[in-house]
Amino acid sequence: EILVADEVHNCKNYQSKRAKAVAEIADLCSNRYLLTGTPILNNAMDLFMQFRILDGYSGKNATFPTNFFVFRSQYFVDENASWSSKPGHFPKWVPRESAYAELLAKIEKKTLRITKEQCLDLPELVVQDVDVEMSNEQMRAYLEMKKEYITWVNDELTKSPRAVVARLAITKALRMQQIVSGFVNTENGETHRFKDVPRLDALKELLETITIGHKVIVWCCFKENYKMIAEACKELKIKYVEIHGDISNSDKYKNMDDFNADPSIRVLIGNQGAGGVGVNLTSASYSIYYSRNFKLGDDLQSESRNHRRGSEIHKKLTRLNLRCPGSIDEIVSEALDMKLDISEAILNFNSSK
Repeated sequence: EILVADEVHNCKNYQSKRAKAVAEIADLCSNRYLLTGTPILNNAMDLFMQFRILDGYSGKNATFPTNFFVFRSQYFVDENASWSSKPGHFPKWVPRESAYAELLAKIEKKTLRITKEQCLDLPELVVQDVDVEMSNEQMRAYLEMKKEYITWVNDELTKSPRAVVARLAITKALRMQQIVSGFVNTENGETHRFKDVPRLDALKELLETITIGHKVIVWCCFKENYKMIAEACKELKIKYVEIHGDISNSDKYKNMDDFNADPSIRVLIGNQGAGGVGVNLTSASYSIYYSRNFKLGDDLQSESRNHRRGSEIHKKLTRLNLRCPGSIDEIVSEALDMKLDISEAILNFNSSK
């Protein structure tokens, strides 16, 4: 009779098997309730499938057209439409001028929005950017990759050069993110760590100071980062646990419980995706983002792992973003901010007028 779908933003892609499966279940239910803290992660098209699930298949009193392509043509326009008849055309869908107002008018009839400030007495969240430059070796590799799509690093054992190649722009961005975080994967699949990594040194200094009186979550998005940070904790003799894709589900929840309950465990090393949903880490008053990806959902969900009910035990929470000025770190930050701005523009349209 009743469907309750939590974290329904995970069904935003109308083509995904998950979204289709949830929609089939929703069609059988007479009452449907959807919950999410982040309904719009990429653009306003994210709303279509969520409201398709909410409305059911019948189409009665449907919020939007039941066909995605009709929905898209009604609220969006292809900025590259003039190139549609030419080879290599790639559509760029953007909202029509009146789209935000129309979308809000549709969704506000069926939604109830409550912010954290309205329903929870949470401590203040302080967000700070910590600027850290790259080493000379990192900067050389970074600039070569940025300009040429290729750079070279020396194998530690053979002292012979190894190629780091990016054949696509998206791969180049990935390699640049790796370089900034202190390592890079070569053409033959080997992992090369840079000898001098100022970001890792900055993290060590922060952990050495903060863990004296606080617990810390260190978020990162690369496997090699897990190893680097774990080695740093061992070097500093700081007890830690891990939550990421290489940790089994049972160990994941054991590590979470141990982190919250054991005062001797001061650091949790986590991946924003693996540690983002269904994880409570309120014993930590600090979170440090060592490396970040372009997924707004991972970023917001991971931030909420310790900024949630139960975090009232702290006077304030602090989030530190390690970043290199003028690098891809700033592009990632801007991309995440832009996606958040799109969400806020729709959900707060009336209040902004």
